[in-house]
Amino acid sequence: MTTHPSIRKPKSFIHMDVRLLNHKEDVHLKWKLQNISTKHRLNLRLLEQERQLVLKEHKRLLQLKVCEPYATINNTMRAISEVRMANDAHETRFSKSAPAFRALSSAKAFEDDNQQRFAKSAKDDSSPPMISTEKRKASENGQLSILQLKDLALIDSISQKELMYQEEYYRWYKERLKQLQREKLRQKIKSFLSTLEHI
Repeated sequence: MTTHPSIRKPKSFIHMDVRLLNHKEDVHLKWKLQNISTKHRLNLRLLEQERQLVLKEHKRLLQLKVCEPYATINNTMRAISEVRMANDAHETRFSKSAPAFRALSSAKAFEDDNQQRFAKSAKDDSSPPMISTEKRKASENGQLSILQLKDLALIDSISQKELMYQEEYYRWYKERLKQLQREKLRQKIKSFLSTLEHI
């Protein structure tokens, strides 16, 4: 049985093999590092875009928070003025359609004693409606002031409710954006780690 003598490589060849392996590994690591850097820059760019969107949405919500209660008050005041104009128009039509007291214009009526007594009684009869009209106007003025107070209370209540709603909606939307941002970031990290495992 013949034995084959073991062939040993010179030390120079061994050093060349190690250097070649080191070079290949170095190239591979540089390639991985370059990919990681590229993905990192891409993720930073995407996060910056999302940040700008969040800032724009925040600015829009602040504008809504400031403008919408003012718009609600304007709409309420417009509705109140329309109701008052309708009431004034109704009162004007009522005053025009009310029967007027006719004055006695005949000179002969004043010469007759009976007609003078009739004129006096007609004057006495016309006095109570004038007093009642003044009382009604005073009552209407009192009711108008009460209505104005009610209108102011209604406006204040509407503006407070609108402000509370806007604040609640802003908190909910801000928390929702944070959750979506965390979820996207978690998915990107997971995808990034999975790509590293397959490299």
